[in-house]
Amino acid sequence: VFDQAEPELGCFLPLAASTGARRSQVCGLRWSDIDLGTGSLTFTRGVVDAGTGGVRPPS
Repeated sequence: VFDQAEPELGCFLPLAASTGARRSQVCGLRWSDIDLGTGSLTFTRGVVDAGTGGVRPPS
């Protein structure tokens, strides 16, 4: 599946598959959510399609 994915999804699919995160959670990640020292991620937010070509935090 990963080999057939669009190049833009290169890191998205493995991250979502290995963590079980939802698309909105992966898209909401910020560098501050990543702890390289412990090798951990904290999913604290998500984003949703605003219907305008952009994204916004969920209501």
